[in-house]
This record gives sequence, C-alpha cells and structure tokens, in this order.
Amino acid sequence: MASSITYRCGAWLMDTERGKVGQLMDEDKRDGVVYLRPPGGGREWTVEPSSVRLATDQDFKDANLVRRRRISWVGGRIVDEVLPRAAT
Repeated sequence: MASSITYRCGAWLMDTERGKVGQLMDEDKRDGVVYLRPPGGGREWTVEPSSVRLATDQDFKDANLVRRRRISWVGGRIVDEVLPRAAT
C-alpha cells in the first residue's frame, strides 16, 4: 500500500531525494507519488511521499530563494510567495 501525505496543496516541501524545494500541486494515491512544482513555475516532477518534508527557512536559503508571507486578497488567508534571491 502506498503511503499518503498530510500536507495541503500549495505547501512548500523539500524533496530529499533531489535536494530541491517545490510546491505541492497534487497527490496520486493510486501510484503513490506527489507532484511538486519548482518556485516560479515550470515543469512538475514526481516523488514518493516518504521523500518529502516541509521546507525550512534553511532549505530556502540553500536554494537561493526568498520566502515572503503575505495576506491573499482572495479569502484573506496567509500565503507564501517564493522568489529567487536575485529578484528581491
């Protein structure tokens, strides 16, 4: 049986197999994989749920990324905006 994750779509996760930060887009429980998208968009990749964890501030720093928290105009919820360090 494939393992499942407890993170919500939109969470920033660390792919410990590849050493990359990605945003959780979806989970395919049948195939036992999750889909991550790189910061700024781009092609998604798949990874097993056992190989992801929540990304830490150090993960963002190591990936040369900056995470900014802001309140969304839609729904008033807090969202993370992740940008390359050079764009800040």
